Amino acid sequence: MDDVDYYLMGIYDRGNRVASQVGAIVNANWYKHSQIHYMNGMFENHQYFVYTREGKLSKKKDQVILILLEIENFENFPGSSVLLPPVMFSAFFLKLHKGVSTSCPKVYILNRY
Repeated sequence: MDDVDYYLMGIYDRGNRVASQVGAIVNANWYKHSQIHYMNGMFENHQYFVYTREGKLSKKKDQVILILLEIENFENFPGSSVLLPPVMFSAFFLKLHKGVSTSCPKVYILNRY
């Protein structure tokens, strides 16, 4: 099953709570992301972008991705308040992300509150 990956700009726990409040099934047993099952779809609420338990280099990669989010401009998805990830962030993330589907690369949709 394909899923939708997203990052809530530092409010991971709040995202899980809101999902649970609207009736979604939230599995937060893994450190990298929670899995949220809602309306026949699966969503991954990411706390980290890459596996950070592989050592210092993996933690550094996650930090670089966060820096790219801070220094680049976001564009809005047309007709919404959803923010699309910057190009350099997307390129770096897709290069690092393990398990990217060969049929369609995963895209993070970001939103700031």
